[in-house]
Amino acid sequence: MCWGSSHAYLAVLIWPSFLWITSEGWPGAHWLEVMRPRDDLLSQEVRHLQDYIQLCEDRMELLRGLKKVASSSQLTGLPGSHARALQEKMPRMAEIDNDENKLPTSSADDYLISKRIILQDGVVSKILFMPVKGLRAPVDPKTASSTDGGTPVPPAASTAVLVAVTEDGKASMYSPSGEFLHSFWTGHDQPVTFLAVSPSVDEQFVATADSSGNIRVHNVKVRAKKFSEAQKEERQSSLDEKTSLFLGPQLNVSSRLNATMRVFNTSEGELYNPKMTAFIASQKNGRRFFVVGDEKGKITVFTRDGTLRAKLDATAAPGGIQSFHTQTNYLIYTAGLDWGFVDLDRLQVAREYCPMVEGRIAAAITDSHLHWRAIVVDEDGTPWVLNVKNKSDCRVDFMFPRGVMRHVVGLASTRGFVLGLENHGVGTLPMSVIALNVSHIVDWQQGRRRPGGPVQPHTYAGAPSLHRPTSHVVWRKPLAASRDWAVHKRSTEGDLLAFLSKDGRSIEIMELLMTKYTLPPDETQNMKFPSIIGAMLLVLGYQYWKQKSKTGDEGLTSLGAQELSERQQRQQRPAHRNRPGGSLYDDDY
Repeated sequence: MCWGSSHAYLAVLIWPSFLWITSEGWPGAHWLEVMRPRDDLLSQEVRHLQDYIQLCEDRMELLRGLKKVASSSQLTGLPGSHARALQEKMPRMAEIDNDENKLPTSSADDYLISKRIILQDGVVSKILFMPVKGLRAPVDPKTASSTDGGTPVPPAASTAVLVAVTEDGKASMYSPSGEFLHSFWTGHDQPVTFLAVSPSVDEQFVATADSSGNIRVHNVKVRAKKFSEAQKEERQSSLDEKTSLFLGPQLNVSSRLNATMRVFNTSEGELYNPKMTAFIASQKNGRRFFVVGDEKGKITVFTRDGTLRAKLDATAAPGGIQSFHTQTNYLIYTAGLDWGFVDLDRLQVAREYCPMVEGRIAAAITDSHLHWRAIVVDEDGTPWVLNVKNKSDCRVDFMFPRGVMRHVVGLASTRGFVLGLENHGVGTLPMSVIALNVSHIVDWQQGRRRPGGPVQPHTYAGAPSLHRPTSHVVWRKPLAASRDWAVHKRSTEGDLLAFLSKDGRSIEIMELLMTKYTLPPDETQNMKFPSIIGAMLLVLGYQYWKQKSKTGDEGLTSLGAQELSERQQRQQRPAHRNRPGGSLYDDDY
């Protein structure tokens, strides 16, 4: 028998046994199943966790050894960049949000520029930017620069002055570049807790309030620095080395006490000083007011000269009034769960109620570009863009993702963006500044809103992908702990930001170089007027041609009748001439 036939013979013998094992089961399989170790589910889970704990302990021991080697500078086998990455301080990975809608799309260093850090002698409690008219210093022809070699170019106009007040009542003023301008004592007996400045450039004043409820207002005059004729002649005739006039302060600032006032309430016929919780200077239709909020939820309104005008009951929320914000004749207050508007003309408080905005209000402001739009941030860090054109009805125009901001303590609006000061209180940089883009909201509504139809709240997740940006956050910059901050919007230059350190000993001035993106102009817009003119010319040309054709047809009709009569007369002439006694000139008679 050959080898192939023997294999076929063995296959015939083994095949029935294989069928019996697969159908009935191998007798030894049951014995193996009985000998396999068994345990309940809880014991198995405990054993699995113990194995995982042992694995983590081994990993921790390995990382401790690596950290010990890294701290002793013995990482000779790694590149220098890798060694520095293991040693340098970094943000905690657990605090970094991985949501793509909350991650910054760019770096804050591309927009924020630190201009100067101003050291203070005393402990500063509050800072604010006071708007002033654009003033330019006089030009020195010998020292001023020139762009074309001709007329000297003066420095940029100053549009704001930084005001800082210490707890003991000393007010200091600085230029946007950080140069010291002026200082004066406000005259308070108690620690100064609040600061307010003039909301417009028509007049300048500084108002301070202390813990006892006393308010003192100082008028401030800001003028461009000028030299007398004698000083100019002395400078020209001097043989000493001359320096540019623009190296020192370019503004002359003076101050004078103007008014004093006191905040008090009555309880059962007795006067008492409530604890002030908010203070601001506002305006309405050209009139200036001082508005004070206290812990009882009352709002006290003073006129510009210090006359008490009204006391309004705003809220019964615990803690009373928390903050004020004013912008273009609008005054917003926040008080825990309540927020609304204060009408300084009618002396009325209008509480806003938005069904979708729930919880405590952390901050509320009005848009710097659209005064009828309010931006509110709740306690969860969710910004809401609200349409408050109708004070009795609050409509949600847009809602950002929940928690995009973290522990907001301040809010400001610039051209197309919203800036927020966050205080998460963790790490060496416990605070941060965040910038959100709100310029897309108008474009999104114009592209998707039905004419006359309401705008429903949308998040980026629900918005069309064509109008959904990559992230809501433009940038986020970590900061050291700050006691106060201030923002000033400028039209032709970058916006100004100032941060007061936690100990009140230093102020950092920054410039924000960030502009709103605008769509390129439509090329068809330039053709609209020529198209209208061309259409009018075509209509006039058509009417002229129509009238001319009608007149021509009537003329042709009359001319044809005349020719027909003449032709008939010619046909009759031969017969007339050939009659007896006729002549060739009968037609003449």
